Amino acid sequence: MSIRILEMIQALGKSGFTAPQAEGIVQQTMNAREDSDWVTKIFLKVELAELKTELKTEWVREMTKLENNLIKRIVGWQIGTISLVLRLILGLIYFLHSK
Repeated sequence: MSIRILEMIQALGKSGFTAPQAEGIVQQTMNAREDSDWVTKIFLKVELAELKTELKTEWVREMTKLENNLIKRIVGWQIGTISLVLRLILGLIYFLHSK
């Protein structure tokens, strides 16, 4: 038996349980623990690290899409502005030459 199990049995004994009762409780606790899906801190840290990586990757992907979309809009606005200015200049030239 490990020291931890002996400490549990002794603590139960001090609480008024008989030695067989304390051993039975500890044994059932150990059995339940072995049968359950306990999660360790290391497992959680690994899962959390994987989720962080996945979130960062997704965030970078979405930000890249937004940046590309913004660049397309800015270029479109610039082309539209240049087109408008050229039309105004050509219209002004045509107006001045027609007089």
